[in-house]
Amino acid sequence: MAQNGAVPELPESVSKPPEGVVLPPKDIRAIIEKTAGYVARNGPVFEDRIRDKEQANPKFSFLSPQDAYAPFYQWRLSEVRSGRGTAVSAGRAGDATPVPEKPKGPEPPPEFQFSARMPNISALDLEVVKLTALHVARKGKSWMTALSQREARNYQFDFLRPQHSLYNFFQRLVDQYTLLLQTGPEGQKAEQARIQVLQANIQDRFRVLNLAKQRSEYTKWQETQKQKKEEAEEAERIAYAQIDWHDFVVVETVLFTEADEQADLPPPTTLNDLQSASLEQKAMMSLARPDMRIEEAMPTDDMSSYAYNDQFGGYPQANGWAPPPEAATISAYTPSPAPQPPSTAVPTPIPSFSPAPPLAPSPQPPSMPPQQPPPSTASPAPVPGQPPMRIKQDYIPRAQQRAATARSATALCPNCGQQIPIAELDAHLRIELLDPRWKEQQSKAASRFSTTNLGGTDVAANLKRLRARTDGVTSDPVAEAAARVLGEQEEEERRKRMKLEGPPGATAYSAAGAQNQGGQHVMDVQEQIRQIHNKYKS
Repeated sequence: MAQNGAVPELPESVSKPPEGVVLPPKDIRAIIEKTAGYVARNGPVFEDRIRDKEQANPKFSFLSPQDAYAPFYQWRLSEVRSGRGTAVSAGRAGDATPVPEKPKGPEPPPEFQFSARMPNISALDLEVVKLTALHVARKGKSWMTALSQREARNYQFDFLRPQHSLYNFFQRLVDQYTLLLQTGPEGQKAEQARIQVLQANIQDRFRVLNLAKQRSEYTKWQETQKQKKEEAEEAERIAYAQIDWHDFVVVETVLFTEADEQADLPPPTTLNDLQSASLEQKAMMSLARPDMRIEEAMPTDDMSSYAYNDQFGGYPQANGWAPPPEAATISAYTPSPAPQPPSTAVPTPIPSFSPAPPLAPSPQPPSMPPQQPPPSTASPAPVPGQPPMRIKQDYIPRAQQRAATARSATALCPNCGQQIPIAELDAHLRIELLDPRWKEQQSKAASRFSTTNLGGTDVAANLKRLRARTDGVTSDPVAEAAARVLGEQEEEERRKRMKLEGPPGATAYSAAGAQNQGGQHVMDVQEQIRQIHNKYKS
């Protein structure tokens, strides 16, 4: 008999074929038996039909005369035709009612109808759950759905979510309230059934005792099964403890210092405190916020890869079609060396490769037909009534673009001072050198960082004036006094000039103006020396 979908068992007479016949496995034997019954009832035409249909199925290889199981099939076919068939060959293998398996242990007692296992819950949460269950039993499931949507961000109503630990207790209360508040014929029948049970307990005083005895036996059997499970776990733990745990490698050592001993930490939380905490307290202790998505990101996160192109005007964008085959033979463009400014030394950047910049598609002659896309990239025909679909062939995901940008090496541009990828540095320098404002900025930077505002002619004039002044220095007290007076006057004039013109370097003097001023100073000095000599001689 076939039980629970298992392979049908055959009688003992079937398992004793004639000598020299190969006995197939049980699953193949059941297929042979069933096929023999169909062929015996429907004729050889049915066998040919099965052979053609199941030609590639190895389980029906016995239909071939060259197969090793063909003699067994022929023997069973002759037996079925002779009337010595089985229930399998007759097609009645699944007619018999399967015998239910005998349950292990005593019969479980009836469950308590108005009782539910109380979980570890605070008094506030218990009152909220009971009141919510009562209203759900009165108003129906639709009211509970509306309540869960309205209080989605309220931690006090988290038990309305099916994955919450208090959801089963809440549903149990809803079922109990529904049984008590049910009206109509069904409610009356349920009430009559409860009254009959109570009447039976009143009439037979030992009925409750028998039910209690049955429940105690079942509880004892459950404890026995639990003890066996614990013993098996203990044996597994002992086997686990027999492993040589001294064979290990120290990865890191954690040192506790005096600061750790004196740290002001909150007292440890016990298991009872965690179990009796309210839903709001559990939500405050949770690290993950239920109203925050994990994949939430700033809207400007994907715009960072386009900052460089927006700053420098952007490069030509690639269109949706692949470049023509002739573009592959064009040699890569190598930018010419930029002209060096005469007065400023530009630091040499990191040596880089010179990649080919993106080439704009060359215009085709009017006589040539327009370039057609390759046949492999042709988009499928659009559905009638819908606009044609535009498919971009060279699309690169943004995440891959950001990863490629992060992996590419960069170098500091000497002009703008920004980090530029090495592959784009040559093109960037070429664009910078074509800017007309670059020379002006370079000259301003040179004048700002220069140590003097005088040119070569100004320096020579100053040296000549200094030499003329030092040549006339003697041990004469008149000359020394004149030199002191001249030094004070020059210092006073320099201070006045600083107040009027600003610090040195702010305004550049021309060479001609410097020479004129030098001549005036020389004339003033000679006149003042003459006046001093006349004063002391008199």
